[in-house]
Amino acid sequence: MTFHPFAMTKHRLFAMVCGGLALSVAVGAGRASAEEPTVSFNLGVASDYVFRGVSQTDESLQVFGGGDLTAGQFYAGVWGSNVDFHDSTDAEIDVYAGFKPTLGPVTLDLGVIYYGYVNAPSGADDGNWEAKLAGSMPLGAGRSAQRSSTRPTASALLTRRSTTR
Repeated sequence: MTFHPFAMTKHRLFAMVCGGLALSVAVGAGRASAEEPTVSFNLGVASDYVFRGVSQTDESLQVFGGGDLTAGQFYAGVWGSNVDFHDSTDAEIDVYAGFKPTLGPVTLDLGVIYYGYVNAPSGADDGNWEAKLAGSMPLGAGRSAQRSSTRPTASALLTRRSTTR
């Protein structure tokens, strides 16, 4: 049996979610803010899960859900969905956290996200970390936003399905 330090197991996933939420609460509570922490949840069904132009459910039904914790300018959350890669992978679980400071009219979003996969086959290169830098500002009745994401290694840009994610 080969040890994969980043293999997504139910226990590792639970630990990551609890750790991320606890860190967000601790950091948010440490900041002097009149805002109370808020928790929100989402649940849904879709005809297909398409990520960056590639179906993650083999063009089949998607069931997804997640939860978010916001404390002042800090946020953390977890989101999950079924996937169908024609292998043993059962689900995608994303864990994310970030900070949203405001500079004048611009709201920045500095965050990290981990895309993890439950029961991915040994050697699959699907678990990825990304860093995010986004900015938005009001423009009349709407908002304008720009976003840039990066992965730590160039080899992580391709999945085992040889498609850009």
